[in-house]
Amino acid sequence: MLVFFGYTSCPDICPLTMARLAQTYKVLGEPEDLQVVMITVDPLQDTPERLRHYLEAFHSSFVGLDGDPTTITKLASKFYAGASHTEDGLVVHSDHVSLLDRRGRLRLIYGSDEVLDMLGDLKYVLAQKSW
Repeated sequence: MLVFFGYTSCPDICPLTMARLAQTYKVLGEPEDLQVVMITVDPLQDTPERLRHYLEAFHSSFVGLDGDPTTITKLASKFYAGASHTEDGLVVHSDHVSLLDRRGRLRLIYGSDEVLDMLGDLKYVLAQKSW
């Protein structure tokens, strides 16, 4: 599983990262045993419908998750991610993508500029049934 913390009205990092994840996913042949998940860091604005619509623009199998702000903050900390809201309505947030193994353990973290470089790692991981 690839996990990214972002939000749908992000002007730069989120759409770029999601586009890179979509490209990587397609190059891999859209493997069924790899799930891409975006967890919103702006749950008051990102409704389930808005998340679904946003992610479908990148790939129909990508999943968006929301929740209450306290739960998201706690979850984000487990992924070494964080976010804070600015007065002008933007959200400053971590930009990395986390790779979880088949048991749900955090194994690798990629900066948003490294997403296209994860292809080799993902090919290896997907070939390993016990990873």
